[in-house]
Amino acid sequence: MHHYTLCHNDGNGTFTDVTAQAGLSAQDAEYGALSAVGGAWLDYNGDDKLNLFLVNFLRWDPDHEPQCPDYCHPGYYKGSPNRLYRNDGHGHFTDVSAEAGVRAHVGKGMAAAVADYDQDGRPDILVTNDKQ
Repeated sequence: MHHYTLCHNDGNGTFTDVTAQAGLSAQDAEYGALSAVGGAWLDYNGDDKLNLFLVNFLRWDPDHEPQCPDYCHPGYYKGSPNRLYRNDGHGHFTDVSAEAGVRAHVGKGMAAAVADYDQDGRPDILVTNDKQ
């Protein structure tokens, strides 16, 4: 099970869930279900197709909730990796997080901003993390 949904705008005031057919519904083999709290669309590889970057928060398992005095601070949980999906065209995406180096940075992501931060002519992704 995934904890996010990609919807296609049907153009008539309705939306269709296309998460599975877009290739975005698979669980992470190591971390299980990931919970995206933010994302960004960008053309990271210069092919004129928008790719998807998902910011994942922390690892939460309702069956193993820690005992906390008032509320469970993010420090009680482990982080999770963000994901970068390459747009293959025709509404399908491939997870390229490992090969792009994104997967190596585990955190408690909150948001992403895209700009050319290092001024090399290509988009960069800045991720903010909670309590890190």
